[in-house]
Amino acid sequence: MESGTSWSAHQLTEFLAAVSGVPDAAAALRAGVERATEALEADVGALVSQDGVAAAIGYARGQLPESELLAAAQARDGVLDVAGVGPCRVLSVRFDDLPEGRLLVARSGDEPYSLDERNLMRGLARVLSLSLRGAGVLAEERRLRQESERQAEQNARLLSSLRERQALLERLSLIQRAISSRAPLSEVLDVIAIGAQELLDAEVVGLRRLDPQRPGWLELVASAGLTPEVAAEHRSSRIGEGVGGRAAAEDRLVVIENYSEAPDALASLGTFVTTAMAAPVHENGAVVGSLVVASRAPDRSFGPAEQEILMAFADHASLAMTDAVTVKALRGALESGLHDAMHDRLTGLPNRALLNDRLTAAFYRAALQGTGLAILFLDLDGFKRVNDNLGHTVGDQLLVAVGERLSACVRAVDTTARLGGDEFALLLEGIEDPLEAEKVADDVLATLRTPFVLAGHAMTISASIGIAHHDHLDETHDLLRYADLAMYEAKEGGKGRHRRFEPVMQSRSLARLDTETALRQAVQEGRILVHFQPIVDLRDGVMVGTEALARWHHPERGFVPPTEFIPVAEATGMIVPLGKLVLLEACRQTRVWGDAHRDRPLPSVNVNISAVQFQTTGLVDLVVSVLEQTGLAPHLLSLEITEGTLMQDTQATLDVVHQLKALGVRLAVDDFGTGHSSLSYLRRFPIDVVKIDKSFVDGVARDEHQAALAHAIIKLAHTLNLQSVGEGIEQAGQAVTLRSLGCDFAQGYFFARPMPQEQVSELFRLPTLQPPSPLWLAPKRQRVGQQLASLRAAPKALTS
Repeated sequence: MESGTSWSAHQLTEFLAAVSGVPDAAAALRAGVERATEALEADVGALVSQDGVAAAIGYARGQLPESELLAAAQARDGVLDVAGVGPCRVLSVRFDDLPEGRLLVARSGDEPYSLDERNLMRGLARVLSLSLRGAGVLAEERRLRQESERQAEQNARLLSSLRERQALLERLSLIQRAISSRAPLSEVLDVIAIGAQELLDAEVVGLRRLDPQRPGWLELVASAGLTPEVAAEHRSSRIGEGVGGRAAAEDRLVVIENYSEAPDALASLGTFVTTAMAAPVHENGAVVGSLVVASRAPDRSFGPAEQEILMAFADHASLAMTDAVTVKALRGALESGLHDAMHDRLTGLPNRALLNDRLTAAFYRAALQGTGLAILFLDLDGFKRVNDNLGHTVGDQLLVAVGERLSACVRAVDTTARLGGDEFALLLEGIEDPLEAEKVADDVLATLRTPFVLAGHAMTISASIGIAHHDHLDETHDLLRYADLAMYEAKEGGKGRHRRFEPVMQSRSLARLDTETALRQAVQEGRILVHFQPIVDLRDGVMVGTEALARWHHPERGFVPPTEFIPVAEATGMIVPLGKLVLLEACRQTRVWGDAHRDRPLPSVNVNISAVQFQTTGLVDLVVSVLEQTGLAPHLLSLEITEGTLMQDTQATLDVVHQLKALGVRLAVDDFGTGHSSLSYLRRFPIDVVKIDKSFVDGVARDEHQAALAHAIIKLAHTLNLQSVGEGIEQAGQAVTLRSLGCDFAQGYFFARPMPQEQVSELFRLPTLQPPSPLWLAPKRQRVGQQLASLRAAPKALTS
């Protein structure tokens, strides 16, 4: 509520300043519409009446849709179709100074107008009306001056009228300056009471406000012309009683003549008041009191001009009260929220803003004292698994506990801050030797190794730490950035360690940024190529499928290695659109091959799914959509999932895998054997294929131990009714040995490198692949036979 109140008061104050400084009524209308449109963040605005559109903003010259604006104004809260923008919500309020006048704005989007915005619109309309009247007064001045030159006999009367109006403008200007300068509310209200008394020639003025201690009562907060005794006697009155009570209850200007005979007059005032009038006073659009003027003179009456003056003073009282409430609320919010603004709400540690303030101060202290300072930037390793497995409540408890341990590792003069998420920072002052910062980093890693016991669970967590010393920089903001770069290097180096910033890290970071920018553009423009590496049946060398692989041809660097751009894509989230592109093209091309070679078994295609894609929603929907678009049979699509993704073994991962399997697609474990976790996931997940990592394939032909390991993996797969694929086969001996060990399929450079789809299409015409090996140096017809003969002649198994 405080922010809305502050915003409304601020907008009204600026609006008043904008429209009160224009030369004439037309300019005031134009300025009012323009500022109202800006204040409500609308696309168009207008002021309309029964005579048409008086002013409008947001339309090109000659393209004003007058009839649509008039209809939208009458609809009040309807919808206006704005060219180039589309449907816009309309907010329309009454504008009394024009016949059937309405002030309206329209903005795009579905968000409705809030109560604060509606109240603000009403206030803007009232202030614009007041300024329009002021502009009318000025126009009347000019007219009277011209008339005085032509009618000398009326000079005296015109001069008096001009002085009265000038006095009104000066008084209102004085009130406006008091409000803008944040003078005490009581002083501003006294100025209003005295000004109303002087300009209206009234003996008595009273300004009443709702009594916060007595609901239904009004309290006298400012007066003029009342003795202290009379003021004390009439300090309180009920809403609805007397002229002031009626104005507050009915929210309108009320005039009572022959006061002593009026049925709703206050009896205690009837003995010395003959005529009285009152105008309501508002606070944020709601009635909170009234401004009353009264006369003791017989036969005194208040005409339209005097009623208008009273309304002007009442409007300024409303503005003063609204502004005062806003300022009070802001001060309270600042006092109570200063700590929250500079500290993390979860851990109570300083946040990034306070860390930056302390870093700036520490930087100058270090310069003056000739000492050093350092920043340690920490990122917890594997924190997401805690949230996924144990819930965010336990994750929050862990963050609090980590913050406490970090604080225990530093001195009182140092700063421990939480930057957000699972990122923390330590600001170390008075550092004489950079090795001191590394000692603190060692202490942090050591204290984190002690298990945390939270919600009945014992857990450990590590951190990757980047260290930057002040010698590395010229500006304070560089220190945190360099520490962040060093942290990134630490995490890339294996996590659970610290790295000190080195200048080469910045160049590597810039290179990664260049790669990211170019890759993002290539993905957006569809310039990522999809190559296919054949997968063969080790029994006969027949190609049974392919693996789709992303390839990026940079216009200047040529083909960028996947090991360089895939990590960038995963770190930036671009792996999601990149993966979608590869999946769509792989399924489309496989369907084309299937349609073109119906005389042989349909080829399948393997597509890698990264851990990042598993963490995003919509993976299952994407696979369904691609299969529907391409018409590929689900069983011809194999999705390769890394062992690390499955080892997370979260319920979310399990749910996604089962949903994919329910579609009919096949699931393969990529890089099998590289993980260090339990193999229980093979039982929990509906896996079809195990792909033996290249590290187990490299030595199978020359190392019995390596062959035994590969044999164990193949035997495990077959025991679980899974198929096995050997990856990275580069030599004939590897292929022969894997076949003898019972491996089902193989892929690698020995058979074929990843290639464009045109080259793969040529392979479909061959009965078997023909690798460039001494086994196949004979003429073409003999090459196939020798390959098959060699495979058949291979020993069926190796002695373990």
